[in-house]
Amino acid sequence: MLLDRAKELRSKIEKFQKVKTAARNAQPFDTRARQFSDVGKRIHELRSVIASMYDADIAVNFQAANGTALAEKASQLRAQLAEDPTVIHDPPFDLKHEFVDRLLAIAEAGRVTAAERWSSYIRERANLGSEETLKVLAALPQLKECVVRIRKNRSELILLSETLPNDPKAVLAQVKGLVDEAQAEWSKLQANDIPQEVIAFIRQSASEGAPLATLKPSIVSWLNERGLTDSFRVRLR
Repeated sequence: MLLDRAKELRSKIEKFQKVKTAARNAQPFDTRARQFSDVGKRIHELRSVIASMYDADIAVNFQAANGTALAEKASQLRAQLAEDPTVIHDPPFDLKHEFVDRLLAIAEAGRVTAAERWSSYIRERANLGSEETLKVLAALPQLKECVVRIRKNRSELILLSETLPNDPKAVLAQVKGLVDEAQAEWSKLQANDIPQEVIAFIRQSASEGAPLATLKPSIVSWLNERGLTDSFRVRLR
């Protein structure tokens, strides 16, 4: 009876040792699986972002550093793992520093490049006329509302440029609406055909004051035609 119990105990110990060994051997697989899962997710996200930007007709000039060499490493590792999974314990290269970390760096660099491209693309469309001219025109009550709307749209465009969207094509529809609205407001201002001498006079009037000698007949005529003369007052120094 005692001998039977000893044999049974030895059998359980042997099974325990096998399970322990298997668990120890499985640990590297679990670690690599989590690493590769994270890398795969990040690369997939980058691919989706760049593809969505191209779908919105926004070209992203991004080239992965050492992409070919990393692809060759991936093929090499895949082939060796298919032949012998335990190669994960002694891979042909440093998996973390020479493979995983570099792929993560590519994913981050690609996202930064895409975000910068998106920002520049939107900001180009937010360049709605000269801010200096807007400052001048904002001094005229009759034109102030147009200026406010242009600035509001410009601010919204800048805000949109600061975050890379998941669906650039959808956001571009919003961008187009804001640009169209601002351009319509600019058309109202441009319809006034504002000469440079008028802009210069308004700028001086809105700051330190314009000398009376600078109020030329052509400026008076332009202001009269647009009902803007009541926006100005003559004062002694």
